[in-house]
Amino acid sequence: YQHAEMIYIINNHIHN
Repeated sequence: YQHAEMIYIINNHIHN
């Protein structure tokens, strides 16, 4: 997945 790092960062913000 090309944007895996961005998705990780976005999800980290959502869950915190």
